[in-house]
Amino acid sequence: MRTYELMTVFRSDGEAYEKGRANLKEHLSESNVTIVKEEDRGDRQLAYELKGNERGHYHLYELELDPELVNSLDQTIQRVPELLKHLFVRKES
Repeated sequence: MRTYELMTVFRSDGEAYEKGRANLKEHLSESNVTIVKEEDRGDRQLAYELKGNERGHYHLYELELDPELVNSLDQTIQRVPELLKHLFVRKES
């Protein structure tokens, strides 16, 4: 198991944000990913428009998962409709 950070940008309206987080957590739990820490980074103006949105709600996750799952999990969470952008980064020990 390795530790990764997952930075996510959800649609900024409250209902889409909460629904997107719940949907993402469901995908993570189905993949046997351990959420070590979560941090709400708040609603912000985007540097450029993403999928017709000028604002996004940022949320940071610290996860423990098998490195072999990263690619499949990346493809799975791309299908979360409320998610505008995401990035996995391996965290140094």
